[in-house]
Amino acid sequence: MHDPVSPLLIRLAILLGAAKLAGWAAVRMRQPAVLGEIIIGILLGNLALVGIHSLDPIKSDPVLAVLASLGVIVLLFEVGWQWTVE
Repeated sequence: MHDPVSPLLIRLAILLGAAKLAGWAAVRMRQPAVLGEIIIGILLGNLALVGIHSLDPIKSDPVLAVLASLGVIVLLFEVGWQWTVE
């Protein structure tokens, strides 16, 4: 029996783990963590250009696309909320 949740969780773990490590590395270089997270996102998204196709299913996963959209909405809401509170 095929479990659709396991591949999603593995993909999320790869993305979040890479983002966390890149954010940590950016902070160690006295840069904002979000800079490292953006750079690793760009690198992981373009691995196919150098012949690495193992992460290609992440690009076409509709559940991850919905979660990414929700993440952007929550992030923008949080930034707007902090701006109005301060």
